[in-house]
Amino acid sequence: MRDEQQGEAPFAADAREETLRREALIWEQMHDGVMITDLVGNITGWNPAAELMFGYSAAEILGRKPSILRGDSDNDFLTRRVLEEVDRQGRWSGE
Repeated sequence: MRDEQQGEAPFAADAREETLRREALIWEQMHDGVMITDLVGNITGWNPAAELMFGYSAAEILGRKPSILRGDSDNDFLTRRVLEEVDRQGRWSGE
């Protein structure tokens, strides 16, 4: 039986909803810091591990450019390396 307003079977909507809940839980609990940007470079996703890694809450960083993470001190070497790789490759992976 199809849900006439949504145009799909009710069990399909339930399965999709469960998938979204599971993915949200993974996002919140993963240990890797993850930053997502849109096509013009604005930060649209920032998980709790990224908050710990960079010291900015999601509320402070969403909508900003990754360049906000660049610091002036030598202690920011890793951050500069990460952002340079993101600029070149569109992603960074490492420890």
